[in-house]
Amino acid sequence: MSDAIPISVAVWAEALVGPYTGTRTVLENLINYTDRSGLQITYTLACPSWVNPHSLRARFPTDTVRVVSVRGRRWKNRLLWLAGGASISRDIGRHDIYISGWHWPLGGRDRPFLGILHDLRMLDPAWNDPTVSVFRRILWRTLLDLSVRVCLSRASAVVVPSQYTLDHLVRLGYKFRLMPSVIPHGVDREFWSFRAGDSELESTLERIGADPKRDFILSIGQHTPHKNFRRLIAGFSETLGRSESHAQLIIVGGENVQTLELRGLIDGYRMKESVVLAGTVSRNDLRVLMGRARVFAFPSLFEGFGLPVLEAFAAGVPVVTSNSTSLAEIAQGAALLVDAEDSSEIGRALVLAWQDETVRNDLLECASKRARMYTWERAVGHYLQVFAAIAERRDMR
Repeated sequence: MSDAIPISVAVWAEALVGPYTGTRTVLENLINYTDRSGLQITYTLACPSWVNPHSLRARFPTDTVRVVSVRGRRWKNRLLWLAGGASISRDIGRHDIYISGWHWPLGGRDRPFLGILHDLRMLDPAWNDPTVSVFRRILWRTLLDLSVRVCLSRASAVVVPSQYTLDHLVRLGYKFRLMPSVIPHGVDREFWSFRAGDSELESTLERIGADPKRDFILSIGQHTPHKNFRRLIAGFSETLGRSESHAQLIIVGGENVQTLELRGLIDGYRMKESVVLAGTVSRNDLRVLMGRARVFAFPSLFEGFGLPVLEAFAAGVPVVTSNSTSLAEIAQGAALLVDAEDSSEIGRALVLAWQDETVRNDLLECASKRARMYTWERAVGHYLQVFAAIAERRDMR
């Protein structure tokens, strides 16, 4: 791509603020690693009215990135986009490629459009979240199904992060004009391999309400049913929580629809001293916790990729995760795989990863190899190839 022509890319910047979701992580690394590549690619971040544009300018202070405020409200824009209206081009001008960052399309005039489908959890027939009313489940499924169909119909290219997600699209009956590209996420090994000193770890544990004198299992995710914290807590309480291991379970993630249930579960198991709902923490605090955890547990019921598993691999922490969806595809022998619907099996795997040094060493050796396979340089390189293909098709018209 050394002779590549200049390409201007417009990015809907909503996902670049707030929690570090997979969408935000992908977009940030796409922008940052493209800038390091030296290629003639510029980004315009279309900043919605509810986001402070100065925060984005401070995070991307390069000549290849500009931030432009755009009009409209969140749901008004989304519904108009589905209908083909509310083009962001009126505020930011014409660009060679447009990206929303997820399955929701942009306006009908915002083309060529690159769709990125991270996961399809809510569209799966098995999704039956008891914390969401039947009416809301129907509404969400309808809107999400429509957004995916419009995304696929308008997109000049589609990217998915795993073979599982591509297979899931096929099983759900979606049709493609062009076959989606599977581009796995990367992991910042330099960032996640950091190992905090004892004083920094103690300060972090005290700040989140954990016991600084006890080793811990770490888990990550918002308090929603598909993250499977209910069974994780049950498995922990049946095994390490009742043993002489002095283990504690720390769950990092924002409060959500299941928070009250989880608190009640912890009280019912009499685990208030051993299970910590830490809430949202800073990125640095998360890095400290990840690097010093004895085990990382991620028995999620559904993931389109499972980036936290890769981050734990890079941090050098034994992992217990699910044997289903994309997680087995990402782990491939570098983690203990469990039936996520069996709390006893989760508990037994936690004990094995906690106590058996041979198992721990074997997992860490395999995990290190897996982490080296997933780099952001490689992932962004594949995205740039998609950009070039879109631009080439555009120039041939």
